[in-house]
Amino acid sequence: MPKISCRDELPRRQRQLLELIGRDAQNGRTPVVAELIHEMGLARESSLTSLLLPLQRKGLINVEGGVRGRQRIIS
Repeated sequence: MPKISCRDELPRRQRQLLELIGRDAQNGRTPVVAELIHEMGLARESSLTSLLLPLQRKGLINVEGGVRGRQRIIS
């Protein structure tokens, strides 16, 4: 996971999600979408996507897969 220089500039929910992803990475785990949705208190995967995309655009995370039933890999 890259160093976060703009972390304090992130909206609260994006920062919370980034911290959850970082926690999993520190524990040697790949974040699981269903767990992230649950821990964030989100209703569905599309709500998670709206938080993941800005983080990916900023280069803070990498998201692979998630097309045609493939599991998304977040790193």
